[in-house]
Amino acid sequence: MFRPDALDERAALDRQIIHSNLINVDVISQIERELQDEPYDMVSLVFLLYEVPDTALQKLVTHQKIVTEMLGTNLNLLHDWYQHSKSKPTWKHEFLEALLICQLFNIVRRIGFDVQTLRKHYQTDYPGLSMYVDPLRKILYKICEEIDTPNLIKLQKSLLTYDIDVSGHNICEIILLELMSRRFIGIKYCRHDEKYLTEIKIDKFLRIIENFDGLRKLSLDLKFLQNKFANETNPNNSLKCKMDTTSQQNEQPVLVEHTNEGGIFDINNLLDIHEDLEKLQINDGFHFEADKNRHMEEIYEIKNKNRLGLCLIINQENFYPSRQSIELNNQMDPLQTRTGSTKDRIALENTMSLFNFVVNSRSDLGHKEMINFIKDNIKNNIHEDDSMFMLCILSHGVRGHIFAADSVKIKVEDIQKLLDSDEAKKLHCIPKVLIIQACQVIENQNPYLTTDSPLGNIFIKKSDFLVYWATAPEYEAIRHITKGTVFIQNLCKAIRLYGNKKHLSDIFTIVNNTVTNYCMKLNHPQVPIYENSLRRALYLFKP
Repeated sequence: MFRPDALDERAALDRQIIHSNLINVDVISQIERELQDEPYDMVSLVFLLYEVPDTALQKLVTHQKIVTEMLGTNLNLLHDWYQHSKSKPTWKHEFLEALLICQLFNIVRRIGFDVQTLRKHYQTDYPGLSMYVDPLRKILYKICEEIDTPNLIKLQKSLLTYDIDVSGHNICEIILLELMSRRFIGIKYCRHDEKYLTEIKIDKFLRIIENFDGLRKLSLDLKFLQNKFANETNPNNSLKCKMDTTSQQNEQPVLVEHTNEGGIFDINNLLDIHEDLEKLQINDGFHFEADKNRHMEEIYEIKNKNRLGLCLIINQENFYPSRQSIELNNQMDPLQTRTGSTKDRIALENTMSLFNFVVNSRSDLGHKEMINFIKDNIKNNIHEDDSMFMLCILSHGVRGHIFAADSVKIKVEDIQKLLDSDEAKKLHCIPKVLIIQACQVIENQNPYLTTDSPLGNIFIKKSDFLVYWATAPEYEAIRHITKGTVFIQNLCKAIRLYGNKKHLSDIFTIVNNTVTNYCMKLNHPQVPIYENSLRRALYLFKP
């Protein structure tokens, strides 16, 4: 708590600022002219100072158009705020606090104030605490300061699942004003002698933001503010924007770091796996003497050696929360970026093209996009002389499921049903190969462990399926953060070496042996597993 003499000092400084002539309309206009060359700072000040989101949004959209088209017009945004706010006894405090939150320290000094004294006075180092600026806006501004381009894109995609299209805005503050205008983020005030908050509605926004790397601390600050508001407000008493300074020192947010009690496998601590793999010769100790002696009725027909079939590759590398994932997976932790997965996609593309597959790959598909991608290709890109169909899915997962980019779970069983359905008649009676590299942990455990543990009884409704999982249940699958997974890289290497000699089941057996032996040396067991209902031997060439 503040000592009595400290409280006297604060009160004296309050009076000094209120009665100071250092801030007036001419100073406001001068600052506005200076900020014409710093349009983002102007956006930040308007975001913090304007009470009505609709007004701020309208003015900033016009401001951005002027900046983009370099029209050089001054909209007098700060001057308009001054004209509207000058009757309030606290307007100078609001303006100074906003300047400090935006770290416009040179302007504060030129006005004639000591920066360190005012930062302490306004508690600007604590995101959830605010003296005169709306505390919710202060945290939201801090989020805008911390958010990077990938997370901003994720936010736009997440909002689209709520039917909110903010793709026309590339500045976070303007996006948040759009959300306030649409009441997706709700803030209500009442005013008597001072301004009071009467509503904070941030549940949906909070559920999105807490999924983003780098923003979890601020999401906890948001949650703290929301809980503080809920605890302090009742129908007859609401939370004052000017928060009690005597309690600020004892009510700072408790920031909890999420830890993985199960132990996160840090691939960065290993030697470069893939440099080691280049030196590793795939064990050719297997002998399949029957390869050249099989009767044609024991082999799936290769109808066209120049076009083996269609290979679809779905690479889910970047994930974002969606309305569906938030509502359906309440206990799910955020899905981490699968860094290095692009290397797997490229390896699969090159390998399958080498064996005359027509390859069609997509990355970061939402659950509806993913299913539609498969359906559209089955409908439009399967030829009568295709000898087989291959689908490769690279993603996170939990048992029996893989995740789409919008963090929605899709049953592998449902994908197999789709490939066996009347909608996929073109695939009937030809072999269908599913290759699944998925981080399949037990549900409700940490999903950014690269664990691939498929369901024990994999659904295979009909024949002609070959499903290859990166690992058996309860084992982890190793992924290098820049060079891809041991499973996919080894699989592609084996297909290149043996694809014109052996059938797929034998190649998969070689991969199983190589991956298992290699991973045992790393003390991280990984055992690929495949489920086979093929009725004949499946070759990638015409024997």
